[in-house]
Amino acid sequence: MQLGVLGPLSVRADEREVVIAGNRQRTLLATLLLHGGTVVSVDALTEAVWDGRPPKGVRGALHTSMTRLRLQLGPAAGARIVAQSPGYCFRVAPEELDVHRFEAAALRGRRALAQRAWAEAFRHLSEAEALWRGAPLEDVCSNTLRDAWSEPLRHRLLAVGLDRIDAGLQLGRHAELLTPLHRLAREEPLDERVHERLMLALYRDGRTSEALAAFQRARRILVQELGVEPGPALRALHDRILAADPALAAPPESAERPPVPPAAPPGVPAQLPSGLADFTGRMAELRRLEALLTGRTEGVPIAVLSGCGGLGKSALAVQVAHRVREHFPDGQLYARLGGHGGQPRPVGEVLASFLLALGVEAERIPGSAEDRADLFRTVVADRRILIVLDDARDTAELRLLLPGTAWCAVVITSRVRLAGLCSAVLFDLDVLPPQDSLALLAKVAGPTRIEAEPRAAQQVVEACAGLPLAVRIVGARLAGRPNWRLADLADLLTDENHRMRELQIGDLAVAASFALSYAALREADNAQGTALARAFRLLGLAPGPTIGLAAATALLDQPPAAAEEALEALVDSHLLESAGPGRYRFHSLLRAYARNAAHQEEPEPARAAAAQRLLELRA
Repeated sequence: MQLGVLGPLSVRADEREVVIAGNRQRTLLATLLLHGGTVVSVDALTEAVWDGRPPKGVRGALHTSMTRLRLQLGPAAGARIVAQSPGYCFRVAPEELDVHRFEAAALRGRRALAQRAWAEAFRHLSEAEALWRGAPLEDVCSNTLRDAWSEPLRHRLLAVGLDRIDAGLQLGRHAELLTPLHRLAREEPLDERVHERLMLALYRDGRTSEALAAFQRARRILVQELGVEPGPALRALHDRILAADPALAAPPESAERPPVPPAAPPGVPAQLPSGLADFTGRMAELRRLEALLTGRTEGVPIAVLSGCGGLGKSALAVQVAHRVREHFPDGQLYARLGGHGGQPRPVGEVLASFLLALGVEAERIPGSAEDRADLFRTVVADRRILIVLDDARDTAELRLLLPGTAWCAVVITSRVRLAGLCSAVLFDLDVLPPQDSLALLAKVAGPTRIEAEPRAAQQVVEACAGLPLAVRIVGARLAGRPNWRLADLADLLTDENHRMRELQIGDLAVAASFALSYAALREADNAQGTALARAFRLLGLAPGPTIGLAAATALLDQPPAAAEEALEALVDSHLLESAGPGRYRFHSLLRAYARNAAHQEEPEPARAAAAQRLLELRA
């Protein structure tokens, strides 16, 4: 099956084109495909299909449109659309979707570019460009979808196009690059990067006067449209052309160098922890992260991975860091900030360790954190360095650890949403889907155990509720007890009240991971005079999978506005999920932890009073 969104929506199955009729069905399919196999919430689907104006009974209308889409796709392809909380996903293999093939080819090209393997880079980047058949989503009638996706996709194509031109210029192919460069200059008249490459290609083709005229044309556009003069890079290139700088000549054929060896040279920090050999799933997130960290941007690429404890944020950060490390030949820095470990690491201490790793002598390191941050930005200004900051909590101090130039990239993990971090791209991690959880269990416990008891294995995975830490713990327990049956462990995990006790082995425990976030609530309560920890406990007493605002108001015995503020604060801390306007839900293991905390810390009369208020509300 071949699926395409980089141009008109395209579906090919069994060597024939499948026509998707109806604007709603086309928008539904495009939305599912753009998310590349990950779950799209019902809210996001209705927002896209009805352009932000969903009618009454929209869930029924969505269900009808989804049924029609499945029928148009046919039995085999239609079965790939799977209902999975909180919405739907379209199961797609990486080689089937043009966006995935584009990102994979672009990544291969950028890896070759970083190694100065120009011919290989040019080939892969050309392959990526060729996958575009026109403007993305051009035949999909959803302004909401186009506003969210068309421009980012266009910027990714432009970045690949500029990388391809760079490789071509290194290969001496300036003459054939002039046509696409003239086209880009018309399409992107305010992008100085395009004008730089056009001027260089013209100069190398012996057309110096045209190169100088291209500069004047670019200058005129920038002054007229933006009221600014060209930037220093464009002006410097103009001056070098006037001076006939020999360094601007096309490089000789021997300029292509062999691949850079993976080992870091002496003096270059390589601080990344080892990745997990059994890392499973998160392929869509990995692709998005690789594209962000290795793409061309105006500012520093910053990815923030957030989610509750046990979701595998650190594992994903380290995994993607190893995958892109060759793009950062000047080093990789890593710091565990301990934001939720009870003893946060001082930012000045982290900066000192980074500066020492970068070769700054100890006596040259300033005393204050602010001065260390200034020196750090100076040291890394012209280097390609990847920085991984694990378990962050404070946005203000975090800013001191950020570089100032787009040569570097940063990956941050946190249990809270770092909304105040400007220009950061937030990756809100969800639980693992059942098939990935099962695959992870098989890797840890051994595939033969899973194949022998598939039903019990499914029950164990369901009890872990998609939390990678929980899956790893039960897998490790099984691996250490070869005589256990999976059914025995499944029985132990059935009782939600005792489940947390079973989800621990050695120094790994789901409850201990949750306890860090709970302790952070207590600290916030003490510092700010709030009562979020008590709200978290009492909400755990609510029956059912979701909690409405009215029920939360009754449980907490607070006015609706105050209750909603507490609920939203818990959502920001990833201790609660927003299921829609006025609706909230716990991850099942977090609900068990909250309920246990309520029984341990709330007096019985307080629990009874909360339950009575809830009963009176429903009466």
